[in-house]
Amino acid sequence: MSSNKNSPVILTHQPRVGTLQGIWRFMCAIAYRYLCEILFFQFKIRDRKFWAAQQPDRIKAYPSRPMLRHHVFIPAGHQEGQKHPLFVLIHGVAFIVGTPHMDHAQARFLADRHNYVVVAVSYRRAPEHRFPTAIHDVAAAVADVLGDGSLPVDAARVVVGGFSAGAGIALAVAQLPALQGRVAALVAFQPLTDRAGEAKGAYPAAMPWGGPDDMKPTQTLAEWAFPAPGQDLRDRLLSPYYATRAHIPQPLCLVTGGADMLCREGYLTACKLAGRRADEGRMAESWEERGVKYWCAKDMPHGWTHFWVRIKVEEWRKRQLQSQDETWEEVTTWLDKVLYR
Repeated sequence: MSSNKNSPVILTHQPRVGTLQGIWRFMCAIAYRYLCEILFFQFKIRDRKFWAAQQPDRIKAYPSRPMLRHHVFIPAGHQEGQKHPLFVLIHGVAFIVGTPHMDHAQARFLADRHNYVVVAVSYRRAPEHRFPTAIHDVAAAVADVLGDGSLPVDAARVVVGGFSAGAGIALAVAQLPALQGRVAALVAFQPLTDRAGEAKGAYPAAMPWGGPDDMKPTQTLAEWAFPAPGQDLRDRLLSPYYATRAHIPQPLCLVTGGADMLCREGYLTACKLAGRRADEGRMAESWEERGVKYWCAKDMPHGWTHFWVRIKVEEWRKRQLQSQDETWEEVTTWLDKVLYR
């Protein structure tokens, strides 16, 4: 592997699916997917009333990708003839797991509290479908939604955003020539932006409230499942840290959590796109500069933004709820300013 900063970093030692090691990892990825989906189903069973209130208004498929189902949320106060800003919401979970169901609560919140038409999109997942399939699936979904006259969407106010893997996809989709000029703003919650390693942070030894960081095994699987063998890890669609403002010109809100190992690469990506000098000693400070807003929730872990993710220690659960309120207020206020300036 090359150590020259200007040379491509190539993933050369990844076991191929056809080898015994590759088959084993493939099986682990699929097993992990089903385990996560079982756990998520248990969350839904435990709080049926909450989840019943988060259902989408429509589920749509389009001819470009008929196998994918996208979940559509219309503002509760919608009236005939109204047009609303569009928020395309991209789910996360390591490019392996996840469905739009996991973002229903956030989608309903954005629709009913902030007047967006929200489309929580699907994409084909790894390891069956590797980079860049998910990116082009989402780009096709954005184009399909904008061409769908049955949705009350204001095409001049389009936001593309996502969580974790979905945030990385959002930063990649924004770079595609077909969508240039069609996306008004980006929101990236805790994105994975650097697979080559220049900006990567370290896994915390423990969470601030005790216990291990459970993201490490997830990230290890994702690093195998999504890129293909021989992939240039500095490809700016795979690793948006290596993109420039010319590639991602849209106003961007990038959100990190201080206890997330992705915090460093998110911070450095925001600094790079804003043309701001990075100071890692001030990584937990929030700022806005040159069309880039950076927001860090101090001491929060990966995924803390999701309403169904619960820190079990009571004191930290209260801090999580406070961080959720503050973060969503910051993001939605910033979007109002950007979309309606």
